[in-house]
This record gives sequence, structure tokens and C-alpha cells, in this order.
Amino acid sequence: ASKHLDKLLDEIKKLKKNLAYNPSSVDEIDTSSRKFYSKLSSISDEEKIINIISAGENKIAEFKETFGYNRHSNDKRDERLIKSSGKNIVAFINSNGGKLFIGVDDNGEITGIEEELKKHKSLDAFKMFFSEIIATKIGPIYNTHVDFKIYNIEDQKILIADCKKS
Repeated sequence: ASKHLDKLLDEIKKLKKNLAYNPSSVDEIDTSSRKFYSKLSSISDEEKIINIISAGENKIAEFKETFGYNRHSNDKRDERLIKSSGKNIVAFINSNGGKLFIGVDDNGEITGIEEELKKHKSLDAFKMFFSEIIATKIGPIYNTHVDFKIYNIEDQKILIADCKKS
């Protein structure tokens, strides 16, 4: 991925250099740059998310099957699971940021959070539960560094917590 980005940056630099040396070719350069932009912006959110997941866990992506629901004990609020997710969120905030994917197992399989949503009775109730836990566990100051959204990926709902560096 890094090599592909480097190639893309080289192509963009060539376009800028060409524009500086050949301002009369502005229309041609503009057309080329718009094609690059169009291709990059046409990737859907779902495709972007699947690409990140398929790359596996790393410094900026962590996977959890559930947030607080223990599938083995059927416990809606397993504090060990919640603590584990909270630690990942805090680590992302204290480093360069990252994303916590809930509803994805360690192998990158999208398992979804449907069972957990059923335990909370509704999507909104689960969102409030998640938000309140994050605010309580990491505090109101750092809570502002976490945005989350639920996505439908491969017919499964997953929650992605986007954690910004503090």
C-alpha cells in the first residue's frame, strides 16, 4: 500500500511540475488530475472499510467481536470485554490515532454486532450504552477524541470507533 501511495504521489508531483514548466497545458493537466481525484473519491465507504479490515490488525486498526456482550455466558455487559475495548481506544488516543472495529474477529471475519444489538433492544440503546461507557471510562476530556458510527458491511452491522490523537 505504501508503494502504491508513493507512486501516486510521484504522479501528482509530475503533474505539478509539468504545470509549472508548461502552463499552456493547463487543460490537459487539469483533466488528468480530475481523473485521479475521481478514481480516489469513487471508492465507497464500504470498500474502504473492507480494504482496512482485509489488511488485518496493526498499529491503527484493532478488531473486537463485541463491545460488552459475552457470547459464551450470554452476559450483555462483560466488564472484561468493555475494559479491553477501552484500553484500545485509550492507546489510539495516546498514540497516533486509530480505529476500533467492533463486530470483526481477530482473523478479519466480519461477524457483526446483531446479537449485541438484540440484547440492548435497539440500535439507539446500544449507541447510548457505548457512548456512556466511553465517556465514563476514559473521561469527558478524551471522550471528544472518539467518534463512532455503525456501518452495514457485507450485510452485517459493525461499529467503528475512530479515535483521534490527543
